[in-house]
Amino acid sequence: MSTIYITGKNGFVCKALTKGLAAHNKIINIPKEELNSIETYNFESDSIIIHPAGRVHVMKETSDNPLQEFREINVDITTKLAKKAAQDGVKHLIFFSSVAVYGRFRTGNINHLTSTEVSDPYGQSKLEAENNLKEISETSSLQVTSIRPPMIYGEDCKGNMLSLIKQAKMGRPLPLATVTNKRSFLYIGNLVDAVETILKDTMSYKYKSYLISDDYDLTSKELYHYLFKSFWPNKMSTFFFPTFLLILAAKIFDIITAITKVNFPLNSSVISRLFDQYTLDIHEFKNDYNWSAPTTPQQGLENTANFFNKSS
Repeated sequence: MSTIYITGKNGFVCKALTKGLAAHNKIINIPKEELNSIETYNFESDSIIIHPAGRVHVMKETSDNPLQEFREINVDITTKLAKKAAQDGVKHLIFFSSVAVYGRFRTGNINHLTSTEVSDPYGQSKLEAENNLKEISETSSLQVTSIRPPMIYGEDCKGNMLSLIKQAKMGRPLPLATVTNKRSFLYIGNLVDAVETILKDTMSYKYKSYLISDDYDLTSKELYHYLFKSFWPNKMSTFFFPTFLLILAAKIFDIITAITKVNFPLNSSVISRLFDQYTLDIHEFKNDYNWSAPTTPQQGLENTANFFNKSS
């Protein structure tokens, strides 16, 4: 049995990791508020830290200086955590980074050789944290694994996925019938299984970053269809609407937002997430850890919908 510290307590990923790893490990949650004084924390030697807590991507940013706020939480606290971990003899730190290190509006297929190309403060903070962790691992005995996941969905999820779930639950078809480009996603159950696989393996390295996904890509149309049919099996989930008109409307709303500072549900960022190709090649992780996702996207989305159906 290993002692595992998990940063955060009430977050979607934190709760799933705590529940999923508790059967065979001693789990100690570190609430977010305690991370500000992490230098005074005493970690058990030879223990493990999983660090999913942080400032997440904000669709409706209100900060005057978002980069500074992202750095204070995602970079500074992460760096202090790693330094204290190394000092106390922690053997392994698993850091939750993001595919945002490759850029928000990048399209195509991403693999472990793809160069980073940040395009927003969130991605910048995650990349800076990774660089600091790599430096700490190279000058100490602390092993560091950085995970770069795409959008995570599952029971009790938040953010953009929750918005889609709410639309599906209300029985609202979306104009996604023409979408053919695929995107990578990650079911929370598969994420927990991947983390458990990392913990069980004895592979030794100083620092590595990995892309992890369901390894089965979906179009936004397929994603919404699986969610929608879990609530409304006999209703139409999507309908046709000219894509160029949606793009035009998004650009108009972008201009209005720039002038008025009022955010709208339709903008270029939303269009990119729904229509652009953005897939991950996770072969490096699969090969290194002999891993395959235990849950299909269809089953994961059904589990997600069932959770929200019962919780209403």
